[in-house]
Amino acid sequence: MFPLPHMLIGAAVGQAAGSPGLGLALGVASHYLLDAIPHDDRREVGHNPHPAPLLSGRNLRAAGELGVGALLIGALLLRCPGAHTVAVAAAVLGALLPDLIDFPLMAWRRVQVVHPQALHARVGPRHALLGNLTQLVAAVVGLGWLALGLSCF
Repeated sequence: MFPLPHMLIGAAVGQAAGSPGLGLALGVASHYLLDAIPHDDRREVGHNPHPAPLLSGRNLRAAGELGVGALLIGALLLRCPGAHTVAVAAAVLGALLPDLIDFPLMAWRRVQVVHPQALHARVGPRHALLGNLTQLVAAVVGLGWLALGLSCF
């Protein structure tokens, strides 16, 4: 999946966990669970047979999603006094960690260390809309779960 669903689900998991260590571990686990949901992420660097230039559309999209996710999560954490900020940050890091390790390795050496393809459920090009919809649903669920977990609304 692209970064935003991983970040939002990771943040919700971290808030529920309440501790940084558990948040980090559950964030990593959430990454693999989300990647098992059928989705369309063929445009990501690590899954493309040819590494993308640094300023390619797919890299800019990933950077944009990282920025949007950071702003959303940060705004919620600042608004809610009961936030487990360190646990949320650790879980978001854990949720992104497999991609942060393997995408540079794929672009540089064409290897993946922590991102087994067997755990990835991707849809084909004919079902790309559905594959993107699953990511949107995951992001909305993560945002809602985080907002409910923070209980500041």
